[in-house]
Amino acid sequence: MSGTEPRPCLALGLGDFASGHFHGNFSPALLAAGAARKRREVEPFVSFDQIDRQADFQKFLAQPPQTPRSGMPGETLFTSIGCASCHVAAPYVTAANAEPPLANKTIKPYSDFLLHNMGSLADGIVQGDAKEDEFRTPALWGLRARAEIALLHDGRVTAGTLEDNVKNAIAAHDGEGLGAANAFAALTTTDKDRVVRFLLSLGRAEFDEEGDDDVDDFDWFFLENSGAFTGPGSFFGPDDPQAVADFDQDGDFDLVDFTVMQRAMTGELVGAPLRVAGIPFP
Repeated sequence: MSGTEPRPCLALGLGDFASGHFHGNFSPALLAAGAARKRREVEPFVSFDQIDRQADFQKFLAQPPQTPRSGMPGETLFTSIGCASCHVAAPYVTAANAEPPLANKTIKPYSDFLLHNMGSLADGIVQGDAKEDEFRTPALWGLRARAEIALLHDGRVTAGTLEDNVKNAIAAHDGEGLGAANAFAALTTTDKDRVVRFLLSLGRAEFDEEGDDDVDDFDWFFLENSGAFTGPGSFFGPDDPQAVADFDQDGDFDLVDFTVMQRAMTGELVGAPLRVAGIPFP
């Protein structure tokens, strides 16, 4: 550990968060200061209307999925080895907002949004208040999609499998992240796999059995032929591959779950009928 205290990061992009959305480790004043700074840095030929449109687009994006929604055993390990010291696992609640869809929402981005000294990961670039060896903790939600391409700030972890990329990115942590990296390295192979499975659940859509970011006939083919379609009962837990299809999280993939999968495949809204049926729906 470097001993450096984490600091608020003022270099927040306009689309990162709308001012006042979070009860967390930073204040609306800091967010407003970051937004104002970004406005001053914008090239002259970009109009404020274009900036506002881009900000609105990012502001109203839904948070990435996490499947299973109820969490996985790997998250407990993730917290116990120190990863959650920076990648905060506790949810944030958005504050009152003039835009009703953004108010009082519970989200889990897995970040404290503070600057941390990351030692040998330094890239020699000073940006805003961040020194050459400091980085703002990136949110982990949606990690699965990034792990398919590259991880870390400069994309240095790439070309491996999803699992290998995640493990190598953890191993590369230094500075304030070194203790967590060493703790991960000391885990048994089984526990390492549990942590990786949890991290790869961040950004995975329900019913996406083949992991290609959609729900289609191929997903049903693989689920059916893997024996995942069980009928009512309790047959598997959140660490099992079949959990991707357990929408109501009761340990099976039955007709209730299959009905939701069909609607997901056709794009129909599922929330209203499920609430009527008494099934929890986010």
